[in-house]
Amino acid sequence: MKKNASTLVLVLVLTAVCYSSQFDLAFANYFPAPPTVDVYIRADGSVMPSYVPIQKDGNVYVFTGDLVRHVLFVECDNVVVDGAGFALKNAYVLNDLRVTGQKNVTIKNLNMSGVYVNSSSNVTISNCAFRTVMLRSSCYNQIVGNTISMGTDFAGVDVASGSLHNVVVRNTITCPTGVKTIDSNYTTVSENNFTNCVTSIALHDCHNLVSKNSIENGVSGGGSITITQVGSYNIVFGNNITGRSQSGIKLVKGCHNVFYENLVTNFPIGISFGSSGSSQTVADNRFYNNNFVNNTQNLHMVYNASSNVFDNSFQGNYWSSYNGIDTNGNCIGDTPYVMHANFTDPYPLMYPFVLGSDITASVVVVSPENCTYTTNEVTLTFSSNKTLTWTAYRLDTKNMKEFDVQKTLSGLSDGVHNITVYAKDTAGNMLSSKTVSFQIDANQNVPLYAAAVVVAVAACVLVGVFISLRKTKPEM
Repeated sequence: MKKNASTLVLVLVLTAVCYSSQFDLAFANYFPAPPTVDVYIRADGSVMPSYVPIQKDGNVYVFTGDLVRHVLFVECDNVVVDGAGFALKNAYVLNDLRVTGQKNVTIKNLNMSGVYVNSSSNVTISNCAFRTVMLRSSCYNQIVGNTISMGTDFAGVDVASGSLHNVVVRNTITCPTGVKTIDSNYTTVSENNFTNCVTSIALHDCHNLVSKNSIENGVSGGGSITITQVGSYNIVFGNNITGRSQSGIKLVKGCHNVFYENLVTNFPIGISFGSSGSSQTVADNRFYNNNFVNNTQNLHMVYNASSNVFDNSFQGNYWSSYNGIDTNGNCIGDTPYVMHANFTDPYPLMYPFVLGSDITASVVVVSPENCTYTTNEVTLTFSSNKTLTWTAYRLDTKNMKEFDVQKTLSGLSDGVHNITVYAKDTAGNMLSSKTVSFQIDANQNVPLYAAAVVVAVAACVLVGVFISLRKTKPEM
């Protein structure tokens, strides 16, 4: 009898051990979370409760220890919260630091779960480590030099609800979605390092600037830079985009966006237009001076993309799969590059564009100047700080014409004209000047001697009339 009882106990113990993980998963949510302590920096500058490890020095609040299972509310303007390398950690809330309705708040040197900024302005978050920062109805804020890592579906930087003119710069971001903007225009995303993101940057709105970011080793399935919904009039330039996401640049919907001087390499799809099951339009976007290297497919169109342009009227993009020739040595292929049945690049570059090069400082138009000329003939001259092997100019919308150092432009019609000089240096880099506008008004070209003759003739006529009248005057 005792042996049977012992055996029964042993079986129950083994059963409990075997199913302990299932027991934990099934019943863990029934146990209450540890209590959370709310900490406040009040509008009058006081800290409540007063026993927490935060030391006040004027308008600077310095952590002197970790705050675990706490949430910090900043309710004061013009303050600095310095974490001094300590932590504000609460595993039971997404955002353990919250700023609502404040201005001129700086948060730095703090490790935390997340930051929530609502209806606030001029908030700076720098040199911190956290999972996410959420901006809601907030303007002119800066997210600078932070380490942002999130293992869930939240964006590392989530900008929404009419937040305007915010800056996200020089952060290291490892999240499923790195930066996401919704209904929030004029966001600057620059000089960040994105690693292992499904989508590094997702723009759902307008007038944003995305520049000089490094995007590497993306997770398969997304688009490294994605523009969707009403994403229009965004500028994307100087980004280094490489990895294993589905596509380097993905336009689900958007118009009048400009992409230039980006490197897009080692993707299944370089550029993706449209989305399956969507009737949204991708139109009037422009791509030029980008380098598309070693992509399996450079352009994939899913639905309804039209009027997209792959040049800036004289230079297109570099495509590593282009095998055309360049007979005149201007570094532009003689034949267009067909990357899709509906789209071609008319001026494909023979060599990779030098990303980040200053294409306007090396060539300067000396003449004509931005003024009005009273003759139909002007002289074109330029200067350059580089050794050039080829030069050409474009007048208005006409085709480029090659020339040497100086050229007389004759037969110019009255009105405004625009001229740009293009060149190639010994390294094969394509250069261009700034476009110069000038005006021709030949009707003003009345020489002084002609005016003097007119005046003299008029005077002689008047004198002759006077003498004639004197001679014919009746005698009294």
